[in-house]
Amino acid sequence: MFILPYNGHHDWLEKRVILYVRHGSWAYGTNILGSDEDFKGICVPPPVYRNGFSKKFEQVRSDKPDMVIFDVQQFFSLAAKCNPNILEALWVRPEFVLREQAAGRVLRANRDKFLSKIAFKSYSGYATSQLNSLKKAPPEDSVRRAAYNKCGYDAKFALHLVRLLRMLSEMLKDGAVNVWREDAEELVSIRMGEWKESQLITEVLRLESLNHKLLK
Repeated sequence: MFILPYNGHHDWLEKRVILYVRHGSWAYGTNILGSDEDFKGICVPPPVYRNGFSKKFEQVRSDKPDMVIFDVQQFFSLAAKCNPNILEALWVRPEFVLREQAAGRVLRANRDKFLSKIAFKSYSGYATSQLNSLKKAPPEDSVRRAAYNKCGYDAKFALHLVRLLRMLSEMLKDGAVNVWREDAEELVSIRMGEWKESQLITEVLRLESLNHKLLK
């Protein structure tokens, strides 16, 4: 039986969730000790939210657990822009799909319809954001800080930088979003600060060059 971990004022929410998945590091296969569990879902709000102006619903968030449920209309809008965090909800492995109503199955069956060359801009943009954050020092007494002290950059951002660029390469080449990472072991090694900065930059430049070629 599906029970949504939500106790807010939208008492209709649980019954109207059409897709609910585990995402983030657990879905990538890059989770380590202490990794947060993240969940994402899609819902169809009651007609009152469509037929008037008095009520509005776009999404609802929860911190315990880390969860966000999107209105299906907003989800479509973000997916059409190839938002990386949105697309992955449709491409997780079956074991990470925790609820799938009939509409959710149709959505996942047609997930490739959201893919376009727009992904180059969106994925590259997210990757650039990770790149720009590499030199920010993480909090003291954390796994991230230990990795930072070892390699000189925030290794969690580095992991996502490489992951995003590789996922973009695969998408441009094969037309699929490979959420589960066959390169998870290597990505975790980046996360633990085992890559020198020069090695990281070399890989980023290689991937950027490859993605430009695949786009043509």
